[in-house]
Amino acid sequence: MPPDVRPIVGDATVMRRILADLDTVAPTDMPVLFVGESGVGKRALARYTHHRSSRKGGRFTAAECGALPKDLWHSELLGHERGAFTGAHEQRKGLLELSHGGTLFLDTITELPPMLQLQLAYFLEEGTIRRLGGSERIGVSVRVLAAAQSSGYEGGKLGLKPELQLRFFLMEVPPLRERKEDIPELVDIFLRRYAERYAKPVDGLTADAYRLLTEYDYPGNVLELEALIEKAVILSQTDRLSPEDFRIRGAAQAAAEKGMREVVETTEKAMILEALIASDWVQTRAAHAVGISERMLRYKMKKLGIAKPDG
Repeated sequence: MPPDVRPIVGDATVMRRILADLDTVAPTDMPVLFVGESGVGKRALARYTHHRSSRKGGRFTAAECGALPKDLWHSELLGHERGAFTGAHEQRKGLLELSHGGTLFLDTITELPPMLQLQLAYFLEEGTIRRLGGSERIGVSVRVLAAAQSSGYEGGKLGLKPELQLRFFLMEVPPLRERKEDIPELVDIFLRRYAERYAKPVDGLTADAYRLLTEYDYPGNVLELEALIEKAVILSQTDRLSPEDFRIRGAAQAAAEKGMREVVETTEKAMILEALIASDWVQTRAAHAVGISERMLRYKMKKLGIAKPDG
């Protein structure tokens, strides 16, 4: 793949399943929506999807939907005609037209105004757009990928218009703390990258450094791990990184956070178990009772070791 496409690591079972699904969906023009915490690699997965598709020779355009005021997004996405509004001195193509033949990635898509979400849903169905101030519909061929933060993903809803969300193939990307099997390979990739970039003779980590990295929970996910490795390589004075090269919060705080997580998981397990028993183990009803999707319920049951008793 091209050098701008980050390697996608999938040693963890959950990531192997995601990549298998993605390899099936990528060659099609199906819109894909990646949902996950900040830093899990949603944009990297979008680039991977583009370069596994028939559009890989076309343009990959990424746009951050939260970077512009909402009243400018109509023109930004669909374009405008000359005279459409004050200051529109010439015709301007929007991101969809500019991405014709390629892929458009819309990060934090939930930031799009509701009316524009409906127009995007219409485009995904019909393949045509109308510029602001225009009267004719224009055919555009572009694959749309998107990303959203999982912090707003409750009860299967993201804050998107249903007309838009239902047109996407939804892929939930787990945080790094739930796929720690991927850490060693990610460490090796980032270590080689930054040792070469900064011309440092670093070629490994001490056992204690590896232990530190695998026990840490990464609130910033893969992005945080990469940043830690880069800074450690810059700081290193030897050919092997040690715990002192990493700027990670102290062990006491990490232990306290681990204890808090155990409390949260115990409470969560009790809630889900109570909902399952009350619904006679009908997962659809139980998921609705606790306010999560059925798919997420099954994931939580597996993670927390919840199984229906025999008989």
